Amino acid sequence: MIEEKLALLKKGMTDFAQHSLEMLEKSLKGLSKKDATLLSEVIKKDEKESNDYDMEFDKLCIICLARYQPVTKNLRTVVSVIKINGDLERISD
Repeated sequence: MIEEKLALLKKGMTDFAQHSLEMLEKSLKGLSKKDATLLSEVIKKDEKESNDYDMEFDKLCIICLARYQPVTKNLRTVVSVIKINGDLERISD
């Protein structure tokens, strides 16, 4: 059961990282071209999606820790996801 949750966390982290990268690229493009519409899209739409990812992963990590009490490799995976999640959220801001 924990293996399914960990697989979900790993897949989700990949998706979140890709989303953060796309946000950063859009922001840089919007700044370089002075495209207010593109920048507004990043702020209004992409920022909300980023916050949703962040909250979902926090919730999943807490569930994994509380329900499955992982040890060794599984615990390191959950802790790593928590740290990466925070970093990706900051990048997306």
